[in-house]
Amino acid sequence: MVLFPGRFLLFCLLFLLFTFIPRSISQEIPGNGLTENQRELLIADLIEKSGDRVRWSHNARLDFARTAYEYAQGFEKQDLKMRAMFNMAELFFQQGNFDHAFQYFDTLQVFGKETGDLVLEIKTKCYIGSIYRYKGEIYEALGITYDAHRLVMDSDLAKLISLTSNHLGIIYRNLGDTAIAMEYYRKALDNALEFNDTNQIILAYTYLGNHFRTEGYAEKAHEHYLTAMELAIRNNDMQNIASLNNNIGNIYRDRGDYDQALEYYNLAYGMLDEIFLAGLETVILRNIGVTFMLKGDLDEAYNYITRSLENSQNAQFLWLMRDNYFTLSEIHHQRGEDHQAYNYLKQYNQLNQQIFNDRLFNSINYFNDRIYDAQRKEELYRFRWQRNLLLLTIVGLGLLFLISLFVLIFSRLKEKKFHVESLESTIREKESTEKALRQSEENYQTLIRTLNEGLVVLDLDNKIEFVNFKACKVLGVKDKSELTGRNFKEFLLTPEDEKLYNDKMELQKMGISDHYEVKMKNVSGDLLWVNLSSAPILDENLKSKGSVTLITDVSDRKKYEETYSDLTTDLNQKIKQLNCMYDISDISGVPGITFEEIIEKSLEIIPVGLKYTHDIGVQIMFDNKVYASDNYKETPWSYIVPIKVQKKKLGHIKVAYLEQKPKINKDPFHFNEKILLKNISEKFGQILEAKNLEKVLRENQERLQEIQRIAKIGNWEKDLVSDDFTFSENFFNIAEISPERRKFFGIEKLLEIIHPEDKTTFNELINDDDLDNSILSYNYRIITQQGLIKNIYSSRKVVRDDNDQPFRVIYTLQDVTEQKINQDLKYSAEVALRTSEARQQVLADMSYEMRTPLNGIIGVVEFLLKSDLTPEQMNLTKTIKDSSEGLMNIINNIQDLSRIEYGNLEMHDKVFDINQFTERISNLFSALTRHKELKLRIVLDKKIPAKIVADEIRLNQVISNLISNAVKRNEKGEIHLKLWPVKKHKEQMVIGVEIKDPFNNDDTRLPLNIIDSLEGISDTDIYKSEELSLSISFKLVELMGGVLSMKTDKKQGSIASFDFIANQAEKTTGKSDRNGNQEKILKTIEGLKVLYAEDKIINQKVIKLMLSHAKVDVALANNGAEALDMMTKHNYDVILLDMIMPVMDGMETVKAIREKFDISPPLIGVTASTMEKSKKLYLDNGLDDIITKPVNQAELYEKLAHWHLMKTKTH
Repeated sequence: MVLFPGRFLLFCLLFLLFTFIPRSISQEIPGNGLTENQRELLIADLIEKSGDRVRWSHNARLDFARTAYEYAQGFEKQDLKMRAMFNMAELFFQQGNFDHAFQYFDTLQVFGKETGDLVLEIKTKCYIGSIYRYKGEIYEALGITYDAHRLVMDSDLAKLISLTSNHLGIIYRNLGDTAIAMEYYRKALDNALEFNDTNQIILAYTYLGNHFRTEGYAEKAHEHYLTAMELAIRNNDMQNIASLNNNIGNIYRDRGDYDQALEYYNLAYGMLDEIFLAGLETVILRNIGVTFMLKGDLDEAYNYITRSLENSQNAQFLWLMRDNYFTLSEIHHQRGEDHQAYNYLKQYNQLNQQIFNDRLFNSINYFNDRIYDAQRKEELYRFRWQRNLLLLTIVGLGLLFLISLFVLIFSRLKEKKFHVESLESTIREKESTEKALRQSEENYQTLIRTLNEGLVVLDLDNKIEFVNFKACKVLGVKDKSELTGRNFKEFLLTPEDEKLYNDKMELQKMGISDHYEVKMKNVSGDLLWVNLSSAPILDENLKSKGSVTLITDVSDRKKYEETYSDLTTDLNQKIKQLNCMYDISDISGVPGITFEEIIEKSLEIIPVGLKYTHDIGVQIMFDNKVYASDNYKETPWSYIVPIKVQKKKLGHIKVAYLEQKPKINKDPFHFNEKILLKNISEKFGQILEAKNLEKVLRENQERLQEIQRIAKIGNWEKDLVSDDFTFSENFFNIAEISPERRKFFGIEKLLEIIHPEDKTTFNELINDDDLDNSILSYNYRIITQQGLIKNIYSSRKVVRDDNDQPFRVIYTLQDVTEQKINQDLKYSAEVALRTSEARQQVLADMSYEMRTPLNGIIGVVEFLLKSDLTPEQMNLTKTIKDSSEGLMNIINNIQDLSRIEYGNLEMHDKVFDINQFTERISNLFSALTRHKELKLRIVLDKKIPAKIVADEIRLNQVISNLISNAVKRNEKGEIHLKLWPVKKHKEQMVIGVEIKDPFNNDDTRLPLNIIDSLEGISDTDIYKSEELSLSISFKLVELMGGVLSMKTDKKQGSIASFDFIANQAEKTTGKSDRNGNQEKILKTIEGLKVLYAEDKIINQKVIKLMLSHAKVDVALANNGAEALDMMTKHNYDVILLDMIMPVMDGMETVKAIREKFDISPPLIGVTASTMEKSKKLYLDNGLDDIITKPVNQAELYEKLAHWHLMKTKTH
């Protein structure tokens, strides 16, 4: 907060006063540490802050005002208290708390009158008028605001003319008299400009803009809003800035620019936290909702309109509540939710009628009060005139009696004088009365002129004596003289409306007021619906001498009601059609009914579902027989639909209108009627199929009864009249009741076999007090005589007589013990499946985390192998590489576990060197065998080609698993690996593999038959058991076209063998050619600029070493966002993207690059995923190519060269 110099000095002074001045020097206030002067300064500062809406928020200002008011309690200077109270009332008014605001303003008004503070009195009257206006009491608002304006005009407070004029302009605009409103707005603007009142200038421009927007002058309104906005921004007036943003949003919404409108509305709404205007917040929420509705976003529209409705209900803004109800009705109608739309439309109509009635009776009461006041004044003046005349007469007679002689002498003189004085008094009283009547008449004419409804005064013969301008507008004339003397009944359109009008007039003659709606035709020939609210005019004998009628045009509301009526009619028609289909379905379900009987019944049912029920004839042809209704005849207005069973036509339904009906498109049949007839024909087809099945069902009836016996279904009955029980034989069989006990078995014995925990449930089933529910079903348990617990499903059906009285209850029961067991097993299986899925997710996450550092190790080692190393260093480096790859194989086993269980394991064949393959196997296990007294001997048959095509990784995985198991279970001896050709066919060869080790213990963990699943492996052994690796190996061998077999022999030890299918690779060029090709690739990529996005430092180092070795310029980014930023600053030939990165991952980066750059460099993804589905997904979403981690240096060079050449050819 910035302190101005004067305020800063004031605070310093207060601090010195509080700290250093002795209490004995100053006069202290009892119970407070401040002196009178200090307290006055503090209260004045708080009042100033509470009125400063530029620097302080609404809540802060309210706290300042309350504190100032509390400090001012009991203070001698009441003006400080009243100033604090005024600020509090103003803030309560802004937040919509009108009751508290009214109490404070009313107190302030009285104080202003008593103290002669005209400024305070005028301002409080304006606020009270605004409260009346918000509450809908518009004429009360007009009265008190006009009083404030009269006070201004009668005093020398000309600077307040703009304040009262702006308020009067709003009221007259609400009354519909825009011409008077414009006069006041312009008067307010001129006065505010004269006295440089910025706030009133802003308001005047705003109100003028509102007027121009209402009249359709959008550009002119926009200019006024911008002028007001410039002033508000200059003064940092947040309240008016928010209001103007809302108004400008209205302009853009009217133009159809909904996005720009929402931007202004949201800007206005965001400012409400500081200024807190309840009315403005409600209006903004409504405007946002209406805009979303116009855009077609009904969910957002519903949200904002609902919030606006809640605010308007809390603050009792009736007109906003009404408009929100109508908008919510429109939203539900557009959603197709007609029931909710009708409810909100109904609430809208009720509230609209309430507002109308309140305004009507408020205006009538206001007029009656004014007329009554005028009559009272007239009677008072007449009474005073008669009283004075009587007093003068008495005095004259007294004087005549006392001084009779004098009177006799001067009688004529006195008589003349008396008459002159009496006449003068009479003239004065008459002039006073006439002046009062003229003033009353002037007030009455003002109210009549500003009334928003049409006003018609009729005599007893219904002839028009007086009309206001609004009534002329409704009745289609411009001048009142065109209506005066005409009979009001001429405008009624129908005899029914005239009869209704006559009935209401009879009631009015008896002094009864009423309001009703009729249809009229005005002078211009327009048809309209009007609401007539009539009240009798009574004479001094309380007899009717005519009536006053308020006339309101409600044609728009009637239009909405008719629209809803049409929707209701369509809904009823659809219900008729549904009932038609239901009736046909219902009769088709009658046992034993034939299809011919169904057709006969349908001839009566079908017309009911169509629009013109009584003018329709129906003909149905089936199986070369024709069935027709009695009134059927051939006409030009017919429609035919075929009856088909399994696409074969067996007949048709023909419907004919007997008289020509209104045409819809090209024929009189509505689209819904055609759909109904089509559905009926399809239903007939279904019924035919069902009838064909009935024969089969009857044949299966005996079989079904046998099945019921096998399914263990029994029953027992209770006669409600005799209270006897009957049990079926199958019931006794299910309950395992012995033949001896069956003879004496009753309800008491039945209760004995019910499980103790289920007796409450069973009692509910047999409870006779609840027979309204015809069918009930329960599950409970019974205990047989042998102690066996059975699960029973039982149901109850109540049988009723012709009088709908229950007379028998049938109970069925079924032994569902086996189903219950199966259900429990199924639940256990589902739990196991979910557990397995969770385990697989953990395995997948763990394997990814382990592969990431291994990829870095393998990449660095591959680079080291290409550097100048000593033989020993080279051997150690190869060992690191082979061990890392072995560890990678273990991780792959974990991933394969998931793929095997879900059937997603795939094979990928490629060319590889079988000699190098066996050499890597040897190097991999050399370290393991050295720690034991073991030797690994590898025999490779020379008949196997040096280059073969197979899945090298899976083959390595199987052989490594088998050798690893052999190493684990042996401490010394030799392990033999042998590969030989089994057979050859053209370019395909079956290669045999055998791993032999000396282990021959009888208590072996090796299974003789390899298991097909992992059910035998516990969770704790899943990563270390031989069974896991063997199971995976078994599946892999199957996919390679072979079978893995294992056997043990005391002499030969353990032997594992399998075959796999390999293709012979094409003959390759010599080493010099390969070297030449490699040199060509290196020359192609030399000098390329490559951007590599990767969050792992080790992976960055590996790729950078590889590319730097090929003289490629490498730039590194830690995530996709950094890469995107670098691409905007530099040009790159190729982009390498890791797929999983923080901030912005690979796929997000690809999408951003494709959207941002019209032409982008080739995008190559780098991923640790080995799933083909994942790779395909990446390529389908914008990547040009994929490299799998660990990155192979040669493969990386080849892809860079390929895409660089492709880019060069394209450009």
